[in-house]
Amino acid sequence: MLLHDLKAAVRSLKRSPGVTAAALISLGLGIAVCSAVFSLIEAVLIQPLPFPSQERLVFATETAGAERSLNAVSGPDLVDMRARVRSFEALGGFHRTTFTLTGLGAAERIDAAALESGVFSALRIPPVRGRAFDAPDDAAGAPRVAVLSHAFWKTRLGGAESAVGSSITLDGQPFTVVGVMPPDFRFPLDGPAAALWVQPRAAPFGNMLGERALFFYQLVGRLRAGATVEQARGELATIVSAISAAHPESHPHRSAFVVPLREQVVGRDRGALLLLLGAVGLLLLIACANVGSLLLARAMARRHDLAVRAALGASKRQLFRQLLIESAVLGLAGGALGLCVCAVSIDAFAQLLPAEVPRLRPITLDAGVLVFGIAISLLATLVCGTAPALLLSNAGAGEILRASQGAPARGTRLRSVLVIAEVALALALLVSATLFGRSLLSVQRVEAGVSTAGLQVVRFTLPEARYPEAGQRRFVETLVARTAAIPGVTGVAAASPLPVGGHGLGLTVTPLDHPEPNPPQSDFFALSPGALGLLGVRIERGREFAAEDRAEGRPVVVINETLARRLWPAEDPIGKRIGLGPGDPASREVIGLVHEVRQVLDVAPGPQIYAPFAQVPWPFTTLIVRSALAPATLHHALRAEVDAIDSDLPVDVPRTIDSILAGTVARRQFSTLVLSAFAGAALLLALLGINGTLAYLVAQRTREMGVRLALGAQRRQVLLLVLRDGLRLTGAGIVLGLAVAWASSRALSSQLFGVSATDPLTYAAVSLALLAAAVLATLLPAWRATRVDPMVALRAE
Repeated sequence: MLLHDLKAAVRSLKRSPGVTAAALISLGLGIAVCSAVFSLIEAVLIQPLPFPSQERLVFATETAGAERSLNAVSGPDLVDMRARVRSFEALGGFHRTTFTLTGLGAAERIDAAALESGVFSALRIPPVRGRAFDAPDDAAGAPRVAVLSHAFWKTRLGGAESAVGSSITLDGQPFTVVGVMPPDFRFPLDGPAAALWVQPRAAPFGNMLGERALFFYQLVGRLRAGATVEQARGELATIVSAISAAHPESHPHRSAFVVPLREQVVGRDRGALLLLLGAVGLLLLIACANVGSLLLARAMARRHDLAVRAALGASKRQLFRQLLIESAVLGLAGGALGLCVCAVSIDAFAQLLPAEVPRLRPITLDAGVLVFGIAISLLATLVCGTAPALLLSNAGAGEILRASQGAPARGTRLRSVLVIAEVALALALLVSATLFGRSLLSVQRVEAGVSTAGLQVVRFTLPEARYPEAGQRRFVETLVARTAAIPGVTGVAAASPLPVGGHGLGLTVTPLDHPEPNPPQSDFFALSPGALGLLGVRIERGREFAAEDRAEGRPVVVINETLARRLWPAEDPIGKRIGLGPGDPASREVIGLVHEVRQVLDVAPGPQIYAPFAQVPWPFTTLIVRSALAPATLHHALRAEVDAIDSDLPVDVPRTIDSILAGTVARRQFSTLVLSAFAGAALLLALLGINGTLAYLVAQRTREMGVRLALGAQRRQVLLLVLRDGLRLTGAGIVLGLAVAWASSRALSSQLFGVSATDPLTYAAVSLALLAAAVLATLLPAWRATRVDPMVALRAE
């Protein structure tokens, strides 16, 4: 019996290919998008961390200042913590870094991470070759060793069994390979994947890990069995308070921050991803409403056939079963189509995801997504097919026959309700997408405090073994001079790091003319002469750095207005003296006051301090070039100039500062792009629903229209009659949609910048735009109504 019903359902669907194709496309689109977003949600929010007993893993760091902003942990602090804490089975520090890799082809810069042995002990992922770091590797003077990622081992070393025990050259120093991690091992979990891991003392700035006032580490630990996060937080807070009391000059108002590792990794993105899941849920509901409307129209077109079946003895149960099986076949076919589209496009969708969003697992169409897609297909089948089936199976044969002869059909009101729901949900999505779009525009219009026109930047990492401080100064001076001589270059300077992009170095700044109980944390940048002018940073008072601000000259700094207000709220800062933390022996004179520079476009700038590169050199250097040359041309020219200085240094392809600033809001761009795509699809489905419903109503009322025209009604009046029906449906949907959008405003507000979640202009503009689009969608059915021939309609009577 079931097989017979399935064959009958397939034959029935083939007899109406237009409706079947439209339903398949609507449902397939909704399920494809829903499955793709769910695969992202599953990879980031649902899947557990890829480590054994991941619920016992925690992230820890120190907070700074009365506002308790997240900071980092110094090497001596971590030693004290490990000696005194009792809640942890293992505790280790880590930080990101980069190396220049040589000896394996052309020199290249690679992403890496510095990990203590305690990190590997906490994560409990054994290598597939060799070993991870042991406690002796953390000791000062220990041999330099490296653990390779599986990708590095395969691509650079060919997966050779002899890799363990071999040597690789990083920053000009030999490192012995001691292990290779599994293919799916990744740590840190967010940001670029590390190609390899080294001991912190072998990484850049490793010689500074003994400084109490220099904060490098973030911590990961594994709790002992039975210990809680609250206990660990309390223990570390007590330890940090004692350190702060013993070292008030470097640790003012410091405390501890401890959360589950999973919370730290995914917490920042949870709100945006759940918002996307809600948006795709609305889109799926719109698709289901559209399919339900199509199936209802198809069922109404078949009411004579159903009446005959009922008159011949078919029971309500049999009619219901047949209609529901047809809907199930259509729903499962739409689900299969959606999953196929998702499988084909999932890689492209994953590429749109910003690199900053953590990937706990690969974003793939795995078993969980397949189960989700099948479940959604079955749910869509019930939503789309049950109402039409119930409506017609519960009608008697006489009622169905009367409807087939021109009496009002029972499905008209239900179809109108479905269209109203489509319009309401589409408006809610359009409002959300418009708010996100306006928020992104607000961010992009923010004055970053720099002039980006014609500026391109190239980052360099100078190996400390070959470039001590004097060598770093010489390299930068030489490179700046040689780059300035390149034809087409009109300006060049160096910065360490670049003042935009969110990579400032944090230092505690201490005024020397008065006691400061809570010295602020400031972002620090070292600049070559002319860098502020090249970047277009506005100088409010004083001057920027010049050629005379050399290593042997008097120590000087430039500060921004935020730091000036913090340290000298009612005084002119020019001429004041400042120290770069308790470990800085110099008394540095403030020679300039500049306007704030935003490192990240949607984050307000904090205290910033600049020093001459010659006086405070750093091995991480960014070359800033103003030129009309194309990036490829400039890259070729810079490669030649760097080769003349040091052929072992890699040269990255130049990037514009505009692209760097845009990257700081990549998460916003991704959310806006996806929401806009959802809103566009929702609008299209809603307009198709309006058009289809009105076309159906016009077909149902053909005789009525003919009678009206025969009795003297003007075609304009008939046109307005149909338009009124369309606008009535649209208006009801808009009112309901405004209520839905308003109700969801609280969830939106935390994701917006520079615009309110209840912005009346946005609500009004979207409502008017949707109303105008609905008018266009009703014009074709309305025009068809005016083409009815009165004589044909009267003959039918």
